[in-house]
Amino acid sequence: MYESFFGLHTKPFELNPNPEFLYLSASHSQAQNYLQYGLKEKAGFILLTGEIGLGKTTLLRDMISHLENGTVLATLFNTQADPVQLLTMINEEFGIEPKPGQDKVGLLRDLNDFLLEQFARRVQPILVVDEAQNLSLESLEELRLLSNLETENAKLVQIVLSGQPELKNKLMQPEMRQLRQRISVSCNLTCLTLDEMKDYIQYRLDKAGNPQAVTFDEAVFPVLFSRSRGIPRVINVLCDYLMLTAFSEQNRRIDLKMVLEVADEIVPELGTPVESPERNEEEIRTGPVSENPPVDRKLEKQMVRPDFLMDTNRRLIQLLDALEEQSDALNTRFEWLERSIGDELKGIREHMKTLGGNILRISNRLDKL
Repeated sequence: MYESFFGLHTKPFELNPNPEFLYLSASHSQAQNYLQYGLKEKAGFILLTGEIGLGKTTLLRDMISHLENGTVLATLFNTQADPVQLLTMINEEFGIEPKPGQDKVGLLRDLNDFLLEQFARRVQPILVVDEAQNLSLESLEELRLLSNLETENAKLVQIVLSGQPELKNKLMQPEMRQLRQRISVSCNLTCLTLDEMKDYIQYRLDKAGNPQAVTFDEAVFPVLFSRSRGIPRVINVLCDYLMLTAFSEQNRRIDLKMVLEVADEIVPELGTPVESPERNEEEIRTGPVSENPPVDRKLEKQMVRPDFLMDTNRRLIQLLDALEEQSDALNTRFEWLERSIGDELKGIREHMKTLGGNILRISNRLDKL
């Protein structure tokens, strides 16, 4: 509607997950590297998490657009499915024709035959599951079992799980321990900082065809950041309304008054928490301040390497599993002690009952004497 007025060839703040508009913040760049590394190294499971609106789907579509030849892709976006429905959708996405009334065994057999055929052709199947936080524990377990489809030295299918933080909570449940052990690469998206938000807005205007389409007063950025919390989707909604408002006023400048009016109207509808005006200025400028102590610089450089993170992830999982095993052993010991003590108490009660009977008989004899 306002594209021609601002000299744009497309709307800069669309909500569609268009990889051409992917802005690589520090967090997004790191996640992109991990995804590429996991695919290149043929990791069994790759995990991508982040809050709503941070760009997980856009990042996945960017990953898909850069897949090399020699891959076959299946993508799932509808995850409200039981295990049989899930397998059916996976087969259909891979182009495997379903058979009427086919049960889970038949679905797995067809999928295994397909994967072996792709392996023989040196083709790597990749399964991408978005909105994976909606999967039931049973369906997640079914995905884990798919990773058992392998040859002596290679996984027959790579699986990318993407979802909101609730997905991590599900994976931390004890029954998901085996699946956690299969996750080789894990990355998490975070909100933009204030400086990244400024770059993000300018980047999208540039991608839409005119970086000078509109001028934002410097005073508006802390308010935009406070109201959006650095969430790209909310930034898009606010900026789209701001440009529409500027267009209706035939104005190419966005000032603080305009931002406050739009934010007060739009943010409550989005359900986005409104930041307190008393928020620390340093936090507004750079993003939330970490409570963690400073990281040693040598270690910090080492930590950005995907292979280091994969190794660290494995060690943490092994430690967690060892703690769970110790917990199970302690629970078993406590149960044994409870049973043993119970048996001892039962014996004592029986002995007291016998002793009481003897005392009663002796007392009766003494009365007779």
